[in-house]
Formats: sequence, structure tokens, C-alpha cells
Amino acid sequence: MLASFGHGASLFGGLLGVFVLAFLCVLAILWFVLPFAVFGIKGRLDTLISLQRQQTDQIASLRADLLRMQADMPGE
Repeated sequence: MLASFGHGASLFGGLLGVFVLAFLCVLAILWFVLPFAVFGIKGRLDTLISLQRQQTDQIASLRADLLRMQADMPGE
């Protein structure tokens, strides 16, 4: 049983260990960069939300104008 444990520990010292270490390094870098990406996107999202609200208001205004114009048309 101890021999198999020793063999498993040497497995991480080889090629698999290099891949695990590289994966953990990439994961640490991404975890460090994540908050900067989130806060960088926040301003853009606020701008998009504001523009979307303006567009929705314009569409509602156009719809009201269209309904008013249809009501003013002579009977069909």
C-alpha cells in the first residue's frame, strides 16, 4: 500500500505535475484579472442600459403617435 502511494507521488513530479502546475498558474492569473474585467465592463453596461431605456421610450412615443394617426384616419 505504501509503495503505491509513493508511486502516485512521483507521478505528480513528472509530466502530469508540469501540466497541473501550468493549469494552476493560468487559473491564478485569471482569478487575479477577473475583478478588473468585471469593473471595466460595469461602465459599458450602464451606458448600454441607459441607451436601451432611451430607445424604449422612443419606441413607445412612436407607437402612441401611430395609434393617434390611425384613430384620426377616416373610417375604414
